[in-house]
Amino acid sequence: MAPVPYIMNGIVQSNNQISVDFIETNLNYAERLPNGILFDTEKGWFPGVSVTASSMTDTLVQHLYLWGQVSWINGKPITGVPPSRAIAALT
Repeated sequence: MAPVPYIMNGIVQSNNQISVDFIETNLNYAERLPNGILFDTEKGWFPGVSVTASSMTDTLVQHLYLWGQVSWINGKPITGVPPSRAIAALT
């Protein structure tokens, strides 16, 4: 009797992907001094990118599914009041 060849499952074949997405986060943040004067603000849209990958394999364990995601967002706000100007307003 001849050995039966292994045929990969269609779900295992289709669960492999890589995606790249452009993302953004909206921030509206303010710090005030105890006397109520506005000290620092950050507001606006922060652009970024996200990469996601997934893979299903039968190599080590049957139907082993691996998934991972990495995201990066630029840490510079589009608008805001820097602390140096807020401090200058106090003097």
